[in-house]
Amino acid sequence: MRIRKSWLKRGGIAASLVLVIAVVIVSVTMAAGGSGVTIQTPPQVVGPVYIDRNQNGLNDADEFLGTFPIYNGNEEITFSWTPFTFGNGVNGAYRVSLWQNTTPFDAPTWVEHKVAHHFASAGATFTMGSFGFGEEICTLCPSKFVVIPETFTLTQDTNGNYVYNYTPVAAALTVGGAGQAANLTDSEEFFMTLNRPGPEPEPTQEKVCDPTGTQQTMCEQRLCGQWDAKNCRCIGGNGC
Repeated sequence: MRIRKSWLKRGGIAASLVLVIAVVIVSVTMAAGGSGVTIQTPPQVVGPVYIDRNQNGLNDADEFLGTFPIYNGNEEITFSWTPFTFGNGVNGAYRVSLWQNTTPFDAPTWVEHKVAHHFASAGATFTMGSFGFGEEICTLCPSKFVVIPETFTLTQDTNGNYVYNYTPVAAALTVGGAGQAANLTDSEEFFMTLNRPGPEPEPTQEKVCDPTGTQQTMCEQRLCGQWDAKNCRCIGGNGC
């Protein structure tokens, strides 16, 4: 996978990110525009996206998905939506979530992530993220934010704990691919890049740690310098 270098400088996107961006912008198909949800956070870049399915390092014509906004998934993303009109005396809320299409070249298979409930009294703006830390977030999947109006009640369970019970507003729903509930209130499709940190380096094996502390004491007596407990060795000095 690769990303255009000139965009790395302009957008500050890490080189290890897994999106294929075309070198030359040609006639392209725009991503789905969404309905009712507007992403307020500016994207890092907007450009044509290819996914290198055959791993040949080229932007093949059948690997082109369209032109998408691309966001930094290591940061928060804020979006807003058209408020839903709840009835008088109804406790209104919104189910907000990230949906990702795991089969971008075939019939869409939308998978939901990062579900949260947002009270209508708090307004029609929500900030989500950051993404990908301990989560199965896909960087090669078209993504969108979905907002589902819902009502809620507050009850007590058998232990006396208060529990919120949420019910989607049926009139706001429709049926999506593979029998999954999709909502008409969604954002345009986009991609996210994630720069996941690598594993911690293994301890240096210059010396084996001595659990009795003898090795550390010897190093200090011989003035070998500072003791590096993490890597089990002496730093500098006379032959340690």
